[in-house]
Amino acid sequence: MKHVTEKEIISAVPIAPVMTRREKLEHWADLIGQQHDHVNLLHNLEKWDDDQLNSELGILYFMIPTAFQIGAEDPVFKAMGLIDTVASAMNFFEISQHDLHEFSCDCGGKISNRKMAARVRYFANPTWRNWLFR
Repeated sequence: MKHVTEKEIISAVPIAPVMTRREKLEHWADLIGQQHDHVNLLHNLEKWDDDQLNSELGILYFMIPTAFQIGAEDPVFKAMGLIDTVASAMNFFEISQHDLHEFSCDCGGKISNRKMAARVRYFANPTWRNWLFR
């Protein structure tokens, strides 16, 4: 049996990257824009209660993924602790429940991956976000 030093153990543990809010949102926008043709919008997110916000989205939507599912499937975001719920995404990306309406304001249906990626990018840049939603 080989003796393993503490330094070897520590160096073998994967370290999740540290990203700013903006970096996370930009990475998320890239994921949405590159991997999927359409994204499902979730209806009335700003009115969901805690149980709905904490439910697993894979159970709610089967065929067309949501932006939240796309983010939760990313290995980088998984390593940083993101899971497949709206509540997890709200915390992870630092968005409020009020922001959810702006994020998914078509209130149900589908949206192109490019349009959804643009919405996420607007959240990454507050100056553009204010211009887009005011």
